[in-house]
Amino acid sequence: MLDVAKIKVKANHVEFVEADAQDLPFPDNCFDLVICQFGFMFLPDKQKGFNEAWRVLKPGGQFLFITWDKAENNITLHISQQTILQFLKATPPPYFGKAYSAMNDPDQLQRYTTEAGFNKGTVEKITLIGECSLAINAAIGFVEGNSIVKEILKEGGADLLHTIESTIASRINEQVGKDPFCSTLNAWLGEYYK
Repeated sequence: MLDVAKIKVKANHVEFVEADAQDLPFPDNCFDLVICQFGFMFLPDKQKGFNEAWRVLKPGGQFLFITWDKAENNITLHISQQTILQFLKATPPPYFGKAYSAMNDPDQLQRYTTEAGFNKGTVEKITLIGECSLAINAAIGFVEGNSIVKEILKEGGADLLHTIESTIASRINEQVGKDPFCSTLNAWLGEYYK
């Protein structure tokens, strides 16, 4: 993702650093703004990530983070996950679905921020509308944009991949709407100040 960012962001004053969010290589109180978009869900020790955000933020600085809501509250994603589980014979790897099951409790999100040291801020649910011209494009994104594609290809090759993607697209068109379709996207937004 950093390679893509380097191509898209052409600015001499921007430095890209690959680092562990649980152990940032920056001094205390050095940033005005810390943002984490859909990243905390993947940290083995989520509290350390929040603690590091607090540590590197300057007094008065702003901390923004966003995490996905439950898969069930994101219908196209839920359809894709259930379809994959239906067709995949092997037990899915532990990472499958983790982004949508790890951090969707606003009370827990509040506890992470409080324990890190934040006492000014809020966590709120946000809902946006996603638009897609073709359900098959959404299906391909959900499957091939996810590491689960490796398991699918290993188990059944391109035939299984095509079957899963086609089934997801059909179910989206049946349950959400005909092409082009729109669906809600639900997430949790945290906004805090040091």
